[in-house]
This record gives sequence, C-alpha cells and structure tokens, in this order.
Amino acid sequence: MEPQEDDGDGGRETSPAPGLERQRIHPEVISAMLGVVERLGDNGGRIGTLSDLFDVNELWGSEAESRLRNSSQSGKDADSMKVERSRRREDTRDSLKIARNAASAFVEIGNHVFSQARILEERLEAEEFADRVALLSLPDEILAIIFKIVVDRTVLREDDTFQPLAHVHASVILSHVCQRFRHIATSTPYFWNRTLNVMPTDMVEMCFDRLLAPTAEVAMTGPNRGYFSVHSTSIDSYKSYLSTVIPFSRHWRRYTHEDMYNFIDGLTEVASLTRDLNAPHLSSLSIAYSPSTPRLTNGERSQEHQDAFHYFSSWSCPSLVSLVIANFVPVPYMIPNSSSLKKLDMKLCFGSLTSIFSWKCLASFLSSLSQLEELSFTIEILNLDTEKDDFPIPTEVELSRVRELEIVFYRCNAERVDIMFTNIRLPNLASLKICAWGLAEWEEQENIDAVIRSVIPDERSFPKLAHFELGLGTDNESILDVESRRRPICTVCIPFASLTLVNHFTIVGTYYDFAPLPGGSFLPSLRSLTLKDCKKLNREWIIQLLSALFKQKSLHPSQLKVEDCMWTKTAEELKMQSEDEFNSFEDGDDEDEGLDYRSVSAEEMIKLARATN
Repeated sequence: MEPQEDDGDGGRETSPAPGLERQRIHPEVISAMLGVVERLGDNGGRIGTLSDLFDVNELWGSEAESRLRNSSQSGKDADSMKVERSRRREDTRDSLKIARNAASAFVEIGNHVFSQARILEERLEAEEFADRVALLSLPDEILAIIFKIVVDRTVLREDDTFQPLAHVHASVILSHVCQRFRHIATSTPYFWNRTLNVMPTDMVEMCFDRLLAPTAEVAMTGPNRGYFSVHSTSIDSYKSYLSTVIPFSRHWRRYTHEDMYNFIDGLTEVASLTRDLNAPHLSSLSIAYSPSTPRLTNGERSQEHQDAFHYFSSWSCPSLVSLVIANFVPVPYMIPNSSSLKKLDMKLCFGSLTSIFSWKCLASFLSSLSQLEELSFTIEILNLDTEKDDFPIPTEVELSRVRELEIVFYRCNAERVDIMFTNIRLPNLASLKICAWGLAEWEEQENIDAVIRSVIPDERSFPKLAHFELGLGTDNESILDVESRRRPICTVCIPFASLTLVNHFTIVGTYYDFAPLPGGSFLPSLRSLTLKDCKKLNREWIIQLLSALFKQKSLHPSQLKVEDCMWTKTAEELKMQSEDEFNSFEDGDDEDEGLDYRSVSAEEMIKLARATN
C-alpha cells in the first residue's frame, strides 16, 4: 500500500517519530522490522498474515488471569497483583512502542522511496516528451524507417513461426501512440503485410484492409508448435483463416505453410478451400512437411495423397519465381509456373528409418525447372541407413542457367551424396557454398571430407566457378556447446586441387583444424580471401597459408579480409597469464587439455606472414 502524500511536504513526515531521530533507525526498531519482513517471507508475502502480530489472549485472556490467580494463591496479596498487572501493561507498551516505531519507519522509508521514484518518473517523462518532440519534427518518411527498425527488433525476439503475430502487435502499439504516428503506421504497408492463421480474424482483416499494394505474406502453421493441441482445432484454424485471406489473394506476395503432421484430411481441406486460387502477384511459395514424408516415393503414393500434398497445383501464379520445399520432392509440373522458377530452396531430412532417397523423383523434378538460376539444398541424415530406389542407368540432369549453389550437410554419407551430385551438371555455376554443421555428431561412416569431394571432386566439376565458400559450424543450433570446447573437434581437408579456378575464397564459422597444406602451388587464380567468424584458427596454419599465397603472388595483402576471428596464442602470450594456466599449458599433450585463443586482425596476420618470407 502506498503511503499517504500531501501537497506541502511531498508526502514525508516533517517530524521524525521516536526512534527515527536524525533520520537514523534504532537497532531494536530494525530488529522489529526484520521480524515483520521475515514473517511476510515465510507466508508468501501475504499481508493478512500480519494480523496476529500481538497475541491479545496471551496478554489479557484466561491464561494471563490464571497466572495472576496462581500468584495470589501462592501467597501474594492484592497489591502484588496490581504491581504484576502494571508491569504487564508496561511491557506491552514497550512492545507497542517498538512496533509503532517500526511502522513509522516503514512509512518513512516508503515516503523516501516514493519521493525519489517520483523525481525519476518526472525525468523519464521529460525525456520521453523531448524524444517525442524530436521524432515529431522528422519527416514522415524518416519516421516510417525508424518505426520499421523498432518493429523488426521486436520480431527478432520471437519464435520464427510466430513472428508475423509479433510484427502486427508491435505495429498496432505504434499506431496507438498519437494521431501522427497512427497516420504513418496505417499508411505504411510494411506494418500490415504479415498474417498467420493463429491471429484473430478481425486482426487479419485489418491487415488486408490497410494494404495498398500486393505485398501480403500469408502463413499457416499446423499443430507442430504446440499451439494447437487437437488436430480438429488445426483444421478449423485453416478454414477460418483461409476463408478470410482468399478474397484478398490478389494482394498475396508470399505464401508459407508448415505442417509437421501431414494430416491428409487437413491438406485435403486446404485443397478444397484454395482450388483454382488466383494469386497474380505471388512470387514466393514455401511448403514444409514432416521428415517422415520421404518414406514413400512419388510413384508409391496414392492419388489422394498426391493431390493433398500438391494442393497448390491448381493455383494460378504467373509471377511465382521462388520455391521453398521441405521434406518433399514435388511431382514435375505440379508446381504452378514451374517452368519460370528462378530460385529453389530444398530441405530434405532422411531421419526416418524407412526413408527412401529417390534420385529418379529428384532428377525428374529438377529437369522441369528450365529457368532455375539459384539452387539451395539442406540435406540431413542421408547415410547408409537411408534406402535408395534402384534404377539401371543414372539419370543426368543439366541445369545450364544455375549460377549459385548452396549446400548444407548434416550427418551425410559420401556414397549417397555422390549419387545425387555426380548426376547434376551445372556448367555455368559461378558461386558454390558448402556448409556442414554438428560434425561432433557425425558417425564413422559419415565423413565430411569425402562428402565435400563428392560435390566438387576436381576442377572440371564446375568450369566457371569463381566464388567458393566453406562454412563449418554454421547454421548449427548447438553452436554454443561447440564454443565451450577448448580444442577443435576434428580436422578438415580443404580440396585445394579442385579450386584452381576460384577467384574468391571464403571460410566461415570454423571450429575445426585444417589438414596440412599441399606442396607446391595452390589457389593460383585467387584474388581475395575472407575469414569470417572463425573462432578456433590454428596460428601456424594460417601463417603458412598466407605466406605461401603471398610468395606465389596469387594474393595481395590488401585482398585479405578478416571478420571476428580468433587464433591460438603463442607461448609468450601464455606466460603472461596466471601461473596455473601456464602450467596447464606446459602439460598440454593430454587430450583433455585445452588451447587458448585470442582475437586477431588482418593486419597482424599479414605482418607475421610477411616476416616468414
């Protein structure tokens, strides 16, 4: 409860209560206050538990009178009883005095805190008012940019699936600040272009009503995220949401559907609701199904299942150029506008024991994408436990327009990967990015060096390759666990012999050692080298690499770029640390011993590499 305040003195008592002279609280009062606080703490902070601080029955009840009568019977006269009662009253007054002083002290402290809090609140209000005045002096277009930054920062704190909901909530809050903020927010489509099937219907309608351009992002999520506890609830959500957004299909720019349960009746319902949908401005389509989907090849699925999985096949999307597919290889020509797709991002997880890797299905689908320019694969657990369909002659696919290829691997076997990439020809590929994460979890038959060689076995694999990026440890949710290790997890061999045509080489997120450098010349066409987010670089290996590149004049020092990297410390640097740490380093051949790393810049690398030449 807040102490009473008056206008004259700011709510503080002008004369201190006994025990508070000169703004000091006596020890016995502090003890009483601590007793009150302790009682509150023992009873969950409930104020009602303080109602029996004084036991009246003990002071004036039958027990007290009984003690007095016993005293009388033992020979004490009436005067003695009066003295006893007087002493009892005096003791009670002393207790009450301390309790009253404690209560006064609580009030005094409360007034003191509220007084300071009020001053701070006034300063905050003044600053907020000044900030608002400064903001209101800015042009509308600048304010809109600031608002976008505020909304984006709010969204980043949310789970990916529910970011659209956070996006709209933040936008609504901005629009309620003042009339001008509302005008800017409601007239900026960016704040209202994201909807999700867990949003209330009136919020979805509000978003579309405020869109002045075809920029809407329509997203649906199934029961996989714990939001829907019952399958029927998920279907009801689909129905309600699609019934609201379909009339605005001309405003759609991006459509995303993630359903980790693959309920055929749910997908069938979506197919019924969206049949012959006309989305003339839809440019991006994203469909994510369960990792259990690859249990059957396309030829083994019933027609009912095929139609359910491809519910979007009846849509009219003349502007569609980007497709994201997870755990699902579509049937050729069942993707709207497939012949005009420019970008494909395919994620395939073969974690199920009954998963089947069908190169036939994949090759058939890729062959239908004649205009494809950017290709991305995320491949998980494609190993010897994954069954493969049998086919007599490998089907080769040539994607002559693809200029960029990105591949992310997790626990893959080179034999299975080789089937896939040996038969994909990319004669005009200019940029290749290979990532591998969670290498500590890879089993013996899952070797990253062999997997990399399966993608790029020699320099003839991609005759026009100019950019190559190797990312190790990137895109890994358990990266913090890796960071806590003080030694690199394993050794990786860079395929230098396959990179003779590469002009720009980037190494990202390395938590692993590299195999020794090859003898003689390597990377002869190199024009730039970038090291980014490398936390476990071997100092000697880097110096040898740069020294060799500088010496053969394939890299100029100005072409080296280093961003947020660390490498091993020298023995001299370790001596500057504590004696215990240095002794640990001296004993350091033990596998349990760690290495120490520190930040390093491009300038330091260049200086040391030059000193060795």
